[in-house]
Amino acid sequence: MRKALIFSVAAMCVLCGGVAGVLASDSQDIVTQRRQPVLPDKSALPKEGAPAPEVLKPLGEPSPKAEDTTFPMTNATPQGLIEGIFAARARGDNAWLARTLESLAGRTELTQDDLQAGWRQYLWHPELWDKLEAAHRAEPARIDEAGDRARVTFNVGGNAGEIFILLVRVDGAWYLLGA
Repeated sequence: MRKALIFSVAAMCVLCGGVAGVLASDSQDIVTQRRQPVLPDKSALPKEGAPAPEVLKPLGEPSPKAEDTTFPMTNATPQGLIEGIFAARARGDNAWLARTLESLAGRTELTQDDLQAGWRQYLWHPELWDKLEAAHRAEPARIDEAGDRARVTFNVGGNAGEIFILLVRVDGAWYLLGA
């Protein structure tokens, strides 16, 4: 036992000496050099009175107009918005679902791209919204409003525990935040 202890101490001394030797050696194999940023040539900057550069337009045709929903929007309250989302999902109303997205707040006309955005948010991977709806049916969601923001918390149970979504009020109507 004593020989093993002496051997391990000797090995540690050799290891520490080797590390110290490497650190102490003034080796310059690895050289780092920071390059100074290249400043733009001021002669290439546009002069006053010069024509403006051409604005690039997106490729392809604009998205065609889409039919709007025939159902009234129920987003005056967070509770109404949540119930409306569940009802619109059940009937497959992409236009109604698109109208709940913050990015489309205030739009008068919807395009086919907008309908696809609503479909992607709510119907593409429906498992999350199915869980939220089942949890809401079992126990109504808890809504915490703070000014123009609201946090809707669903008690889904299991490993997930609670899942929340955030809503934002824009011009008196509630929308899904960040979508």
